[in-house]
Amino acid sequence: MVRMMKQNEENPWGVFCDVFGASARNRVLEIFLEGPGVDNGLGNIAEETELSRAAVYNVIDSLLEQGLVVPTRKIGKTQLYKLNLGKEEVKVLVKAFDLSLKAIENELEKEAAKKVEKAVIR
Repeated sequence: MVRMMKQNEENPWGVFCDVFGASARNRVLEIFLEGPGVDNGLGNIAEETELSRAAVYNVIDSLLEQGLVVPTRKIGKTQLYKLNLGKEEVKVLVKAFDLSLKAIENELEKEAAKKVEKAVIR
């Protein structure tokens, strides 16, 4: 999966990490926020976040304790997790993430309109 909103090589994280910082916890949360209904395994999260499996395990353990993520199903020996969309704090995070993406989308649309306007004027 290509990082959503990947901006450049110096800043490979998305909008959530831009706003709240690219800590291990936020990098893992961002994966879940990009696909709130999608379940992820530790290996996938480690690959996407460029964190070690041990670091991801520790973050997931903390997120489980807080009720922000829940275990969903197992595929073989791999436990999958997804956001706990029933928890109020998660709903706020998802809304903030969606609003941030909408603001970026609006900004990109404005920039595209300016480019079209300049091209028409020429």
